[in-house]
Amino acid sequence: MTFQAPVLFKKCVDEAVKLYSAGGTKEALLAEWDEIEPAFKKALSALRVSAGTPSEVPGMSLKEKEVFAKMFQNFDRLFAQMKSFTNYDDGMLAGYGITQEEYETYAGHYYNVLEEIRESKPDQESDDAESVQIDSDYELMAYSSTKIDYEYIINLIQNIVTPEDGEEDITPEERRRKIDEIRQYVEEIRRDNPKIADIMSGLIDEIETDAEKYKGKSILNIVENMKQDCIDRVITDFCLIWYASKDDVMYAASHYRNGEIPNESRIKATIDYTSYKKSREKALPKFKYYAQMMAELRKMLDKEIKPLT
Repeated sequence: MTFQAPVLFKKCVDEAVKLYSAGGTKEALLAEWDEIEPAFKKALSALRVSAGTPSEVPGMSLKEKEVFAKMFQNFDRLFAQMKSFTNYDDGMLAGYGITQEEYETYAGHYYNVLEEIRESKPDQESDDAESVQIDSDYELMAYSSTKIDYEYIINLIQNIVTPEDGEEDITPEERRRKIDEIRQYVEEIRRDNPKIADIMSGLIDEIETDAEKYKGKSILNIVENMKQDCIDRVITDFCLIWYASKDDVMYAASHYRNGEIPNESRIKATIDYTSYKKSREKALPKFKYYAQMMAELRKMLDKEIKPLT
């Protein structure tokens, strides 16, 4: 819902600022978990006051968007601090009332709002009493750096296999320099996601060997297909070992969130325990088989599938 009346707008600003200022100053960022967590919760409440859901943002007035941008900066700063603690886990987000996907959707709207604010500033009076002071140089701290780097590396690789106009005639030395630069970025990703780094490294090796192999093709599509191939192989191997339905396990992989397997009962109902038992000299009893199979499934989804999705 969008509030246009000045009185309601001021109330929204006052309430959001009050919620945040109760525990979200920059000084608090250096505090310990016991101080950061309450500040994070208040910053989330303030964010919800400014925009209850990400879908509300596009329909807001410019002044409401300024409040949202300010509150989102505050929230992001504290969210990044939360992530820096060893006792933080992504599974905790649901308990706070937000998901990583929702945060990233907020972030997408935040970037759009910043651009809109920048474009409108020349038309606004600098002494506007209701103007919200936003740090225009602030860079989101909690946004997935791996995701940003992934997209950046894809673009760099694309520019090597299909150079932009005017870059067709680069020297072998320049091409070598660009490939080395990409490899450095890939190694930075490796620290957080070695599986994605392995896929990219393999692709770069192929490009280095054959400069024409991927010319004119979409590197993004190629990498996504390679990721899907990896997922398919892992799931196929799992299903062969446990005699599970590939369709059911693939569905679980596509909808796995916060440690929850949405079709767990379906997987248990369709696995072929009889064939499993015949294939093993020392087969697990049925009840242990179910328990261990589900434990291995969660392990596979967390360790093998999640990094690729």
